[in-house]
Amino acid sequence: MIEESKKHFNLKKAVIFIIIAAISFSSMALFAKLLSNRANIDIIILFRFGISFLFALILLGLRKIQKKDISLKTNHIRLHLIRAVLGLIVIGCLFLSLKYIPLVDANLFLMTSALFIPVIGVLFLHFKTDFKHWLAVFIGFIGVAFILKPGHEIFNPISLVALLAGFILAIVMIILRRLSKYDKHYVIMFYNFLFISIISGLIAIFTWQKLDFHTLILLLAVGFFGTFYQYFLVKAAAFAPAKITTSLLYSSLIFSMIFDWFFFKNIPNVFSWIGIFLVCFSSILTIFAAKR
Repeated sequence: MIEESKKHFNLKKAVIFIIIAAISFSSMALFAKLLSNRANIDIIILFRFGISFLFALILLGLRKIQKKDISLKTNHIRLHLIRAVLGLIVIGCLFLSLKYIPLVDANLFLMTSALFIPVIGVLFLHFKTDFKHWLAVFIGFIGVAFILKPGHEIFNPISLVALLAGFILAIVMIILRRLSKYDKHYVIMFYNFLFISIISGLIAIFTWQKLDFHTLILLLAVGFFGTFYQYFLVKAAAFAPAKITTSLLYSSLIFSMIFDWFFFKNIPNVFSWIGIFLVCFSSILTIFAAKR
């Protein structure tokens, strides 16, 4: 087992793949923000996951042509459905918040999922958490307070929606951890894309609007970059432990800052810089403090 893990450990490849994933995530968020006044959230979500579902079908088809063993059988379809519904809420909250707050803030609030996981684990799943872990979580939420700036004149209530996305994402990650014990990663991704595409498609029927060429290009960009993000994230996970890849994913904040400055002329203030540092530091500390 040790020799096998060393054989598959390749930090250089993991770093390359995770940086591509980080750029892709920031790009997806950027195009979703550009679409916020051009298309309904339901349509944006449909394109985001519809394209990913088509991509998954193509990959499965290629595996079948290569005569590789493929089985989409699962005994946990209800858990897959719950995960998909929660994932739909997460992406909906993220896209809604992008309409009103900077890219980097929405990105950072989503990544607070690393802080919520131990809290949910202790309260509902009876996980054991040591003092260092709790300290990291405490520091992280101080950082969140700096970014939210409650009671301050520039406080934006919609930031709580982005924070809610981070909380629900933590639940999704816990469910994903359980599913990964039973089903292969491509089975999990297939049902996630399938269910969200169906649900968002049914909702979009009632909220559909006419799309011009520019809007269609932006929608396709959201779908393609969202697909690239998940694909390269999975690729990176094959070459390095999750605690390393998750920590490196915080590089997406850098790209979000660049996009914020270039496209929207947004520059974080002092409070935001302090909050960003504290949340990143505490989340990385939480990841490395986590026990198997």
